[in-house]
Amino acid sequence: MEAVRVQAPASSANLGSAFDAAAVALALYNEVSAELADRDSVTVTGEGEDALRAGAPNLIVQALDRFAAETGWRRPALALRLVNRIPLGRGLGSSAASIAAGLRLGEALSGSQLPRQQSLSLAAAIEGHGDNTTAALLGGFTVAVQGAGGLEALRLDTPPELRLVVFVPDYAVSTAAARAALPSHVPRGDAVFNLGRAALLAGAVASGNLALLGVAMEDRLHQPYRLPLYRAMQPILAAARASGAYGAAVSGAGPSAAAPAHTTRAESVAAAMMAAAQEHGVGGRTLVLAVDGRGAAVM
Repeated sequence: MEAVRVQAPASSANLGSAFDAAAVALALYNEVSAELADRDSVTVTGEGEDALRAGAPNLIVQALDRFAAETGWRRPALALRLVNRIPLGRGLGSSAASIAAGLRLGEALSGSQLPRQQSLSLAAAIEGHGDNTTAALLGGFTVAVQGAGGLEALRLDTPPELRLVVFVPDYAVSTAAARAALPSHVPRGDAVFNLGRAALLAGAVASGNLALLGVAMEDRLHQPYRLPLYRAMQPILAAARASGAYGAAVSGAGPSAAAPAHTTRAESVAAAMMAAAQEHGVGGRTLVLAVDGRGAAVM
């Protein structure tokens, strides 16, 4: 059997107001290739190669095994080679990309494809929530909610001129730490504030009226409580808005900052975010990323 290669995109979730619901897939990819072998092995290069011990159980293997359990496929021993480009622990959906890659790899190797809702629900079950995994599987801008029969998802294309400018700091924040910072209850006024903006967010993308993102990405449910975890987040987001971004928000659980911008303004926004970070003593890098429209797929 020739090696099967799959790539899966990064993603930025929440986008401010749509906490645990919306995400956008980004043109930054992890790749995995698989070949039949006498025993399982995993080789990692790129992002996280020092942290991910070769041969240890990982999310791609977990997703493959969950796919096998779901479909009755008998998974053979595999030699997996991972090329990681998505930073770990930075709020860019690296775990969701691994899960999506594992499920698509299972489909390619087994010759059977899960129904859309079953695939989305399985990915969300492995991850614990469905925002990033849905974007990683479907590409584009997605909204995912848990329904009585499984995960319900909406996918929208985005305007071709849209870029997401991301400042990726040198430090990481775990999703568990970010979730632990959240209160168990929020004021009704804050819930109403976010409900309206989350609806406006989806409407802005669907209509292509990206100027609405400035208001639509405002948030009171999670970002204010997590700010102590991040360094200089407020000035970095403010710099993005002041330099021409449509809006700005913490990317996923952070600590990266994400700002949607027109392609003609993206580099200026990136420079402003970097300058604000450096002014406050935060090291890192900026990425100007197009929206991925395909999702995880065999290459």
